[in-house]
Amino acid sequence: MAAMAAEMAAEAVRVRADSNGNTGRDNDLDLSEYGLLHYAVEYDMYEHGYGIYEVPVPGSSENGNMGFADVVDPIGLNVWEVKSVAQTGNPAGVEQLNRYINGLNAWEEMGVGYHGGYTLSGALNVALPTGQTYGVTLYL
Repeated sequence: MAAMAAEMAAEAVRVRADSNGNTGRDNDLDLSEYGLLHYAVEYDMYEHGYGIYEVPVPGSSENGNMGFADVVDPIGLNVWEVKSVAQTGNPAGVEQLNRYINGLNAWEEMGVGYHGGYTLSGALNVALPTGQTYGVTLYL
């Protein structure tokens, strides 16, 4: 199922790419394509060994309920929040990431010392991240 979603997201990017491989403006994607790409980046990071995806974190949502960290490395204690490049400069991504980090560090079973993930160094299969700030991975 996850691999199929990743393939669908990659196809959405290919369909929008021109002959030079440019995918066009980020806002050309519709909401369902954003969702597929978001999931595909999470899954791709998982496939490349960065961590596990959609990790439940009690009390970390904006309203204090269960939140889900996009990618968590429980060994290296890295946490990543995946956002569209259209979110560049939007503090909401870092705020969301900090809620996950604080929630993980407060959850005794998970240990302490979680922090924003390091800059991704390898190319991902589905969507190559275009930048990163303090664990907020940007794609497309």
